Amino acid sequence: MTSRRNRYDFSRRALIQGSAAVGAGVLAGGLPRWSALAQGTPRPTFSNVELSVWVHDGEPAENETNQAIVDAFNAAYQGQIRANLQVISNTGNDYQNQVTSASVAGELPDVLDMDGPFVASYAYGQILRPLGDYFGQEELADFVPAIIEQGTWNGQLWALGAFSGSEGVLVNTELLAAAGITAPTSVDQAMDWATFTEAARTLTTDGVLGLDFHMDYGAGEWFTYGFTPLVWSNGGDILSPDATAAEGYMNGPATVEALTAVQQLFNDGIVSPSPSPTAFEEGQAAMQMIGGWVIPNIETTYPDLPWSIMPLPYFKEKVSPSGSWAWGITSGSENPDAAAELIRWFLDPQQGVAPIVEANRLAPSRQSAYPLVPFYNELPYSVYGEQIQKTARARPVTPGYPVVTARFAEAVANISLGGDVQESLDQAAQQVDEDFQRNNGYQPR
Repeated sequence: MTSRRNRYDFSRRALIQGSAAVGAGVLAGGLPRWSALAQGTPRPTFSNVELSVWVHDGEPAENETNQAIVDAFNAAYQGQIRANLQVISNTGNDYQNQVTSASVAGELPDVLDMDGPFVASYAYGQILRPLGDYFGQEELADFVPAIIEQGTWNGQLWALGAFSGSEGVLVNTELLAAAGITAPTSVDQAMDWATFTEAARTLTTDGVLGLDFHMDYGAGEWFTYGFTPLVWSNGGDILSPDATAAEGYMNGPATVEALTAVQQLFNDGIVSPSPSPTAFEEGQAAMQMIGGWVIPNIETTYPDLPWSIMPLPYFKEKVSPSGSWAWGITSGSENPDAAAELIRWFLDPQQGVAPIVEANRLAPSRQSAYPLVPFYNELPYSVYGEQIQKTARARPVTPGYPVVTARFAEAVANISLGGDVQESLDQAAQQVDEDFQRNNGYQPR
C-alpha cells in the first residue's frame, strides 16, 4: 500500500494477458548470471546504452526523488548507461492500461515500476523477465522477507521494492490520556483484540468514534490491505497456502470469526461505515487503523493535533501487512544487464532506498538502510519499521490477485453495512474459485 489513495479497479483480464508472444522467446533463453556475490563472475561493461524507465506518478516529493536518483545514476555511469525516466499517470486504470497496451504493441520500457500485489500478474503475462540472477544471496538476505515474498512467483524472483507500507493505529493522545488508556509503542506491547476493542468502546462518546477504519476509501485495495492482517492474526487466510483456492479459506471459520468481531464494532456504533475522510484529523475519531502514507499530511496540515501511533492489535498472532511499488526488467528489453544495473542502483541502501524513504516516509525494504534514516528509530515511524521487519506478510501472490482483492473487498464492504458475514464470504470465495477454474488456476504458461 504505497499511495495516498490506492485505486486498483483496472481490468484483471487485460493485465494478465500481457505480452506472451514477446516474452516467451526471451524467457526461454535464460539470463546471464553475473551477480558478483553469487557467482564471482565479472560484471559486464557498457558503452552508450540508452534505457527507458517507467515509474508511476506519485506524490511530488516521490517524483522529484526518483528523478534525482536517475540523475545521479546517469552521472555515475556517464558514457556507459543513460536512463530516461518517464512518469506515467496513476489515475484510475491509466498506468495498468498503458502497460498492457505497450506490452501488446511491443513498446514496453526496459525497466518497469509496478505495484507489488500485481507482480505475479505481470510475470504470468510474460511482461517480466526473472530478476533474481542479478542479486546474490547475501544481498537478498538484506531485504525484509515480505518484500522477497511479494516479488516471488512460480519459484522465481521477478521484482524488488525499495520501501514498504505498513499499517498501524493512529491515536489521539489527549483523548486516550483522558480515558486513562496507555498506547503501546512497540510490537511486543501490542494490544490483543479484546483489550483493543474495550479501549475503542471506552473512547466512543457523543460526537467521537472510538475507532475509524477509513471506510471512506471505498471497496478497493485498502479493504484487502487493511483487514486481511486481522484474518491472518486469527489463524485464517483468504487463499489456500498454494494460492489456488478461496473455498474454505476466504470463507473459512477463522476468517468468519475475525470479520464477525469486526462487524460487531460497526453494529455497536464504535466504527462508522461512512466516516468523514478527516474524522481522525478533526477529532471525530479517537483511533484510526491506517498506513504511514497519511503522516506527512497530518504533520503539515494539522500541526497542533496530539497524536502518535501504536502497533496493530492481534487475535492470536501478531501480523501486519506490507507492500510496495517494485522494480523489474521487462521481457522485451534489449539491454537487461544495463537495466539490472539501474535497478541495483534504485535498491542500493544509500543511493536509492534512503532518498526515496526520506521522500515518502515509508519503511525501508533493506535492513541496512535503517541506520541511514534515523527517524525510523523513533516514534511514530518506529512502529511501522518494527512491524515491517518483524511481523509483515505479503498479500497472496497469484496472477489472479486482482479478482481476489476485488471480491474480498466487496465482502468487507457488505459486512460493514450489516450483511451476513458467512454469506458474504461464501459468495466472494465462490466467485474467486470460479475465476480460477476458468483460468486453469493461473498455472504458468
